[in-house]
Amino acid sequence: MGLVALAALAVGHAAAVAIVVASVLWNADRAVLQWSAAALIAGFALLHLWRRARRGAAGHAGLALWCFLMSTAHGAGLVLVPALAPLCLA
Repeated sequence: MGLVALAALAVGHAAAVAIVVASVLWNADRAVLQWSAAALIAGFALLHLWRRARRGAAGHAGLALWCFLMSTAHGAGLVLVPALAPLCLA
């Protein structure tokens, strides 16, 4: 079970990095990214409040989603921006 949870954490971090790479490579509009992130976080919060989950485990999909949201909020993929910036300038 521990390895499956670790895999869910890895998927969440990889998704956060993939979002940043895609937004840099496609020159995504900053406002669209901010509104999308806000909608995703608000939707996750509303889902959690609606379900009123009292149990401790939310499943591996919930763990991956939570890891994606938190690693995105903490800037896990932003460390790649200096490496990807020359691709945008070319």
